[in-house]
This record gives sequence, C-alpha cells and structure tokens, in this order.
Amino acid sequence: MRTILTKMQINSKSIVIASQQDWGEMLISKHHYAITFAELGYKVYYLVTPARRNSFGKEEINLKRIQDFPNITIIYTKVFFPYTIRFKSKYLYALLIKKHLKNVFNSVGEIPFLVVSFDLSLALPLACFPKECKKVAFAADNTVGQNFIAKADCLVSITQEILNHFIDPAIPKLLLNHGVKEYFVNHQPWIKPKTFKIGLSGNFLRADIDRKTLLQIIQAFKEVEFHFWGSYKKSVNSLGFIDDVDTDNFIHALEKLDNVILYGVTQQQELALGLHKMDAYLICYDVHLDQSKGTNYHKIMEYLACGRVIIANNVSRYAGTDLVEMCQSRESNNEMFEMIKKIIDNIENYNSKENCNKRINFALQNTYKSQAIKLLDFVNNSHTQVHH
Repeated sequence: MRTILTKMQINSKSIVIASQQDWGEMLISKHHYAITFAELGYKVYYLVTPARRNSFGKEEINLKRIQDFPNITIIYTKVFFPYTIRFKSKYLYALLIKKHLKNVFNSVGEIPFLVVSFDLSLALPLACFPKECKKVAFAADNTVGQNFIAKADCLVSITQEILNHFIDPAIPKLLLNHGVKEYFVNHQPWIKPKTFKIGLSGNFLRADIDRKTLLQIIQAFKEVEFHFWGSYKKSVNSLGFIDDVDTDNFIHALEKLDNVILYGVTQQQELALGLHKMDAYLICYDVHLDQSKGTNYHKIMEYLACGRVIIANNVSRYAGTDLVEMCQSRESNNEMFEMIKKIIDNIENYNSKENCNKRINFALQNTYKSQAIKLLDFVNNSHTQVHH
C-alpha cells in the first residue's frame, strides 16, 4: 500500500527527467543526462509520460530500478482518466495531471528539487509539477509550441535557432551543445586502411533520412564498406519508427547491398569501439523532413570524439567551424558524392593528427559531465524565481 504523505520534503539531491521516450537499449541525450546526474551523486527519477487509456480506470504507478545504475529509478505510470480529456478541456486535464503527479511523488516519498523536461508532447506540462520544484524546459527541437515553456524557470536548447523560437524575453536561456560520453574519445592515431570504412549510427527506421541519396551513395562507392549501428528492426526499437512500405523497402534495400554491414542496436561502449575503427562518418538527413531542421545532431559529438572526418548534410550549428564537412545546400544532398570522393582521395589530410585532435578537443569540452554541471550552475545562478 502506498503511504500518502501530507507534507513532503524537497530533496536537493534528487532530480526528475521527464521524457516521452522509454528507457531501452538505444540511449539518447535525455538518458545520458539521467546517467550523468546519477554519476554526480544525484538520485534520478526518469519519468516516462503516462500510458494512455480510453476510459476511467485504476491509476498505476510502477517504479523500476536499473541494475547498472543504482541511483536511477524509472517511473512508469497510467493515468486514471481517459486521455481524450486533454483535447476537450485543458483546464481539467491540468488539474488531473497535477493530482497524478502528486500521487507519483507520494510513491517515491519526496519532491525532487529539479525537473528537467524533455517532454515535447506536453503530456506532463511543467506547470503541473509541484510549485516547490525548479523547472527546466529542455527543447531538443523546434517542433513544439510556446506552451512548452509555460511556468518554466529557464530554457535550455542545443541550437540558437530553437532558443530564438521561444519568444518570452523574460525566461533565462542557455545554449548547451549536445554532450558526449568519455568512452567515445579515441586517441589512437589513424592508419590508412586497405578498405575504406564509413560509419553511420542512429535509428534507421526514421522517415527523415534522405533514403534515396543514401542508397545511391552506397551503390556509387562499391569499394567502400558502410557500417550501420542502430535500430533497423521494429521489434527492438525503443525510440519510435515509421511503419510503412517505404521504410520496409529502405531496410530491405540496405540488407541486400554487399558493402553494407548492419549491426543493429548495440551497447554504447560497443558502438564507440566500432566507430573507432572507421575512416569517416556519414550523416544523411533531409533537413526539411528532419525534426531538428538540420540544426544539430547528437551523433556529431560522438563522431567528433572519435576524431575521424565527418561528412554530413547541412548542419547549421557547425557552419563555419571546420569540424564537419557538410553540404552547402539545404535543398538537396547531391554535393555528397563529390565530397566523399574528395575525402577518400585526400584522406591523409582530413585524418591528419592535427585535424583529428581538433575534433577530439572540441568534444572533450562538451562531455555530458561538463554539460550537466553547466546546466546545474545555470539553474542555481540564473536568479530565477520559482513560479507559484
């Protein structure tokens, strides 16, 4: 039986990460922040947005511990009311979610001092968390409306474009690049291989991949091996996917190509070791379909930490930095064919010790530990007032 606490204490050493993504084998930034806060000594509650129901029923709150991360508790819940209320009455939905969250914190027996919300679905609005919490809206892409920052004490994002998207001039804003785990750093010198290898990582069931160009590149460079780490099977995908014929055809086409190696979902350390063996990395998205509109990608920081040259569609965050070899156009990725040929022909220069170290040093300035500390310092020193 759950103990109902009439007056809970704020715990200055506990943090909530609110996310619409489950905790699975594929880890992205919100999971890495949870892990990093735990490594810094905080008790972390990873709160997954509630499971939906179509009618009134019993509320469910389930706490799950992760064996590898004893300081992290995943919270799975199911609300007691039909989800359609959200679209019929925002006011009633907010009241019910407040009650639901109160029950959640009764279950854990404390109120964390900080909520960091990655929940772009707004299923758990920051305004519904206890008034005693500091509230951070972490916007990873610009597809969300202005309501995302309602009652937030500060806004964090990985691009200036996204920060500019939110028009409230009063809210303190922090530009924080994607983070990277230290085990991606590769200090081994590059040695020219017999077979050129290009690595790709991510969720290959996403619809915003420039599938046509990517397949044409692989077919055009038959002498190159293309190594894919990440989800290509719907049965082991925890980050969502598009279930349609085009996606199936894309994956089938990859599976048939002789110069493609598909590893599937791997542990992060295994991914890092694999990426260390590559000669270059490739990112090929359609920026018009891309949820981040070609502004920034988490995987770039991992590639930079590995040191080798990166070939990409246009990525605004790295324009003019000399860290990524990217298309100038944002209308197509046709430039990639010449870029790849040029890089292969001049790989000794692109992967020189100086250029590799430049990429690695930039990544070392953006480890998850350093980013988490910057975020905490910003929250504590931004002179924000808790919204009541």
